[in-house]
Amino acid sequence: MHEYLNKVMLIGEIKGEIDYGKTKLGKKIYNFTLLVKEPSERSKDFNKETEACFYRVAVFKEQLIEEIEHENIQRNDKVYVEGRLSVRRRVINGTESFNAQIVLKDPFSNIIVLEEGENWPEV
Repeated sequence: MHEYLNKVMLIGEIKGEIDYGKTKLGKKIYNFTLLVKEPSERSKDFNKETEACFYRVAVFKEQLIEEIEHENIQRNDKVYVEGRLSVRRRVINGTESFNAQIVLKDPFSNIIVLEEGENWPEV
C-alpha cells in the first residue's frame, strides 16, 4: 500500500469552452473549467444554499482525450471527474502565486458524462 494519497472526485458542469492544446512534447491536452456547487457556510440547511466553486481541469490521459473527442463532451455537460490535485508555484515580477488544477493523467483518472438527474456514477 502507498503511504500517500492524492485523489480528487468532483461532480459538476463544464463551463466555458473546452480548450485544446499540446504539451511541449507534442502530446494532446484538453483544459476546461468545472463548476461545482458546494454548501454555503452561511446555510443552516445543507441542501438549500450553495456557493459556486470553479476548478480548472487538465486532461492528459489519451483514453480520456479520445472520449472527449468522440463522445462530443461539451459546455454545460454534467460530469464526474476523478483525478489528482496539482499545485504549481510561479513567481512573476517578484510576486509569488499558486495555480491549482485537477489533473487527469494517471491510470485511475476518469471522466464520465452524467445523464439528467444522475448524481453519482457507478465506478
